[in-house]
Amino acid sequence: MSDRLWSSSGAGLAIPAVRVQMLRAIQNFTVQISNAENRARHANQGDADLTAAWRRQLWHLNWSRQLVREQATAIGIAQHTIDHVQACGTDGLRWRGNQVIPDAAAADRVGLLARLGTQVDQLEDMVAVRAAHNHRFGAADPDQQSFFDARMTVLRNRIGAVAHALEITSSEREQLWSTDGTGLRQTLQARMHGYDNDTLTARWLEYASLPQLLADELRLAALTSSGISLAHAHAAGHMPPSPHQLIAVAASPGNTARTDATTLTDPDSSRSAGVAIGQAIDATGIDTDTDTTGDTAAHVDAVALGDRLPTGLPLAPHQPASQVDTERGIEP
Repeated sequence: MSDRLWSSSGAGLAIPAVRVQMLRAIQNFTVQISNAENRARHANQGDADLTAAWRRQLWHLNWSRQLVREQATAIGIAQHTIDHVQACGTDGLRWRGNQVIPDAAAADRVGLLARLGTQVDQLEDMVAVRAAHNHRFGAADPDQQSFFDARMTVLRNRIGAVAHALEITSSEREQLWSTDGTGLRQTLQARMHGYDNDTLTARWLEYASLPQLLADELRLAALTSSGISLAHAHAAGHMPPSPHQLIAVAASPGNTARTDATTLTDPDSSRSAGVAIGQAIDATGIDTDTDTTGDTAAHVDAVALGDRLPTGLPLAPHQPASQVDTERGIEP
């Protein structure tokens, strides 16, 4: 990374390249949002259909930025640092070398690991729900099964990416996920038998959601596009057990809710839903590191994106708007 960053106190900063890339993305992405908002306000007055399309586009852009912010927080970037680069982007300032970043206190590592632990807990819960649902109700709807299995894989990869960015230690890894087969089997079996049929069905439908899968794909993309290598995470021992391994543990002797580990859908063998959203974004010509101000082609394609992205996308955790955002009518 060639950027030299400075703290507000004038001292040079040594920030990992992954964090620099994520801050760069948030700031430059915000410039794109401001440019799109201004074009929508001044260039398309009187055309109700086009205005509605732009409003959908702006919603999706803001929603995507929230997901990037969420992952930036997950890897330990201070909230006020994230707010600072977003405010710079809202003012039209693109990321540059020698950028000044506000001083930040050390991240709350205990809190970061606790939040990562909730993701591990969700992965184990998904495995238990899958095993119990297939045992009680038989083969599920193929699309739901595909979405469910893809979400488990994406979630596992996102856990590994964040763990790698945090450079977790071996003792922290032991606290996050168990390597004791007996203890893990007991945990999974307790979950499998703990749901009544109605609750199990509700959990299944929640986890088998295509909109939620798309959100998880974008969260993972925010991490990997910033330079986090899943291969390096695996080599460093930062990846939790795979869904295949967890399902095999759940199906091991002593568990009456049998499931065949080999039936787990391989998301690489079918068209990933994340590919569809990636292609739609690529088709707009919008790049978080390229200025498209005044680019008519990008302007037209961005309008079309409003119709390409799926409806019903889930909202990421709300991020408060800056004062400038509020004044300009941008709703994150």
